[in-house]
Amino acid sequence: KERAGDADYDRLVAASQNGQDSKIGLFGPPKPDDVRDIKWECNENDRRVIMEEYRNTPVRAVVEYVRDSCTVRAFLLPKFTNVMICLTGIRPSSRDDAIAAEGKYFTESRLLQREVSVVVEGWTGKAGNATANLMGTVQHPRGNISEFLLKEGFVRINDYSFKSIKSNKEMLRA
Repeated sequence: KERAGDADYDRLVAASQNGQDSKIGLFGPPKPDDVRDIKWECNENDRRVIMEEYRNTPVRAVVEYVRDSCTVRAFLLPKFTNVMICLTGIRPSSRDDAIAAEGKYFTESRLLQREVSVVVEGWTGKAGNATANLMGTVQHPRGNISEFLLKEGFVRINDYSFKSIKSNKEMLRA
């Protein structure tokens, strides 16, 4: 529809024309940092490199997807490597769909599309397995998300991966 004569529309058209004439914003020249080189696939070699580079050290990440209360997909920054991370030391406490959905919502509402700190501590299964996920601790700005999930009863301790936790084991067991 044509909206000529509408004051807001005319103002936006004038601003767009000014941007084109000045070659700024969307109409300006591309900058080197404008295009991100995102690694969508994480193969066995990539996981080894991630483990060597980030093992037991905090790395910034942005959570893009929450599979369940204990598993998230995130971009590790600044390289934008897309990885699946299983939270170390915990597993869902129930197979009941209502409780599982509530646990997933709890995790989503606190982590989704937020920058967090991840400490990579290992990987699930065998390293050479194509479906092996990274195991790590996700630090929400207010603390360890695993502790919050345990306090609310959405998860329980997973003895298999609990041994991989390097710090604050006592807090999770309490």
